Amino acid sequence: MVVLGAPAAAGLDGPGDDEAETLARATVGFSEIDYERRKATGLPAGPMAPLTAEHIEAVNAFERQAQSRGIRFATFRRIAEAISGGTVRTADLRTCLLRNRPERSAWPLWRVSD
Repeated sequence: MVVLGAPAAAGLDGPGDDEAETLARATVGFSEIDYERRKATGLPAGPMAPLTAEHIEAVNAFERQAQSRGIRFATFRRIAEAISGGTVRTADLRTCLLRNRPERSAWPLWRVSD
């Protein structure tokens, strides 16, 4: 048996995107889309930076810091933001990490600890 929370149950009638956002705000007080829009407005302008060895070392540091706080998983986007302020393409970072350390893959997340 599946039990739906209030936001999911209220959306079963198939509201459009705008209605779903309004419903989410009314039910839980925020919309994930609002969060993503705020993040997008804060992204740096201009071209994205190529992935460098320094970025990979920053990933290693990010993983060590996350491990020290008891964190086991992170999104690729969170890692990209942490290592470059959002100037590295998340897709490029994801491809590089999956190619070089496939054992850390926990799709759609990245395992930051063993």
